Amino acid sequence: MKQRSEYFKKILTNEYQRRLQQTGKYSFRAFAHSLEIDPSSLHDIMKGERKVGEKVIRKLGEKIGMTLAEVEELLAKK
Repeated sequence: MKQRSEYFKKILTNEYQRRLQQTGKYSFRAFAHSLEIDPSSLHDIMKGERKVGEKVIRKLGEKIGMTLAEVEELLAKK
């Protein structure tokens, strides 16, 4: 589970950085809004302070454009 959470945290961070570089003006709040999640919850996930369950990984994975196969591969990690 820890490996999965760490890996997903990196995926979210990379996606945020990608969007920030694309626009030059992209706030963390806008990122959270695009993922339909509270900014404080997203912050806690990305800092490793909140556990990331299967349901959240599926929801956020879809929002950032992960394929079903990528999500399933991530969920298979322990």
